[in-house]
Amino acid sequence: MKPSLFSLALVVLTTLLAGCGGGEGVRIRQTVQQEGGDPRPINILGPGVAFIVHVDSRERIVTIRNGHTLDETFYLAVDREGEETAALKLRPLVGTYLRMADILEGEPSINNRVRPANESRAGELAKIYRDPEETSE
Repeated sequence: MKPSLFSLALVVLTTLLAGCGGGEGVRIRQTVQQEGGDPRPINILGPGVAFIVHVDSRERIVTIRNGHTLDETFYLAVDREGEETAALKLRPLVGTYLRMADILEGEPSINNRVRPANESRAGELAKIYRDPEETSE
């Protein structure tokens, strides 16, 4: 009888521990139910806030949602605490709401907000990262 009681306790313990796994890979999205429709995601960051939705570390580019209102200049990716994670330079607008940017410095993450670099930071970046047309003069 002891082996079956031990086995039962082991199964219960394993089940409980499996349910307590790290939640790093799980993302929770808030949704709102429309009458007669499917739930649609809520933009937690607010309407019109530009944020990173894709990072390609090998090609050193990011995709930015709500980037259609941004000018082609230098921007900073910031995390939830407001700390700078990367310096970016926007590419010309191609789509409607998505925008591509080159990663100049740092390591941005998905859901980082994108904000303009201040004047002094933009000046520093402009001296280091010049466009090819400007360097051929």
